[in-house]
Amino acid sequence: MHVHTLGPIGIWGVSFARDLGLPLVQTYWTDLHRYADAYRIPDWALLAAAKLIATRLGKSLPTSRAGRAQLVSTMCSMILDESDVVVSPTQAAILRNGFAPSKHVEYIAAPSDLSSTAPAVTQREGFRRRWRIDDDARVVLFVGRLHSEKSTSFLLTAFGLLLRRLPSARLVLVGTPVRRAKLALQIERAGVLRQTICTGNLNGRELEAAYSASDVFAFPSTTETQGLVLHEAALARLPTVIRDSLLHSCHPLGEGLLLTEESHVEFSDGILRLLTQPGLSAQLVSRSHRKATAQNLPAYGLAMLNAYQKAVEIHPPGACR
Repeated sequence: MHVHTLGPIGIWGVSFARDLGLPLVQTYWTDLHRYADAYRIPDWALLAAAKLIATRLGKSLPTSRAGRAQLVSTMCSMILDESDVVVSPTQAAILRNGFAPSKHVEYIAAPSDLSSTAPAVTQREGFRRRWRIDDDARVVLFVGRLHSEKSTSFLLTAFGLLLRRLPSARLVLVGTPVRRAKLALQIERAGVLRQTICTGNLNGRELEAAYSASDVFAFPSTTETQGLVLHEAALARLPTVIRDSLLHSCHPLGEGLLLTEESHVEFSDGILRLLTQPGLSAQLVSRSHRKATAQNLPAYGLAMLNAYQKAVEIHPPGACR
């Protein structure tokens, strides 16, 4: 059995696998500590969830009063330690949460389904025309959920600094705002209202056109364990700036991503470097595109098959845990 969530359905799946004596593979990729804070989940809710998981799986909670971080780590461990194999996109998923599953871990990053063939020039022109972006504008692109865990506010501030040195820059935000009014206020406070374009969610050819119409991909988040959009940008041959040193160090595309310090100034400088140093951008794009192209669906399928075979070796069907 393969479980993809640590939520209620995932707990049910873990119990089901244990009751039937099935080999169990679990995928783990979410930085639950940061998400619990970003979505303001109260302590009492975390404690209730931990007690529910402990009861359902026959586990025991720490006797001392646990803090938020310990509760989240305990919940993760209680569920993942039931696995025979844990699949995680990068080591960041494990290291960022401060615990180590007691079972075998396979690091398998998911591939992107974005076309590896650059969209036609007409797509670039069509996208810019649709969103009224001047031909000579330098476009910084962000794709993802527009919320605090993605560091949207950080990006807006850094882009404001960029505008002081490059007034022709434009910021395109592709994604659905979790709190639309809050995002609008952040854009206004950053002083980038006239230079920021919010497209909403885009898919398929529209998303490919957004990548094609842009000059730099900005990845400000420090909560990701893979960042599928990094693969999309690489396949679209778009240079990327990132500030998460942990993710950069263990990401399969790491050598093709420009890493900066975490400050607004350094991140803004990184964007400017990619916009004004074509040689650097081309070098990074060459590396990231090569890696992203090799990380395709057939390779992913083979890696997952190996993980399943490993789980069966560790726990033959019908054997008790």
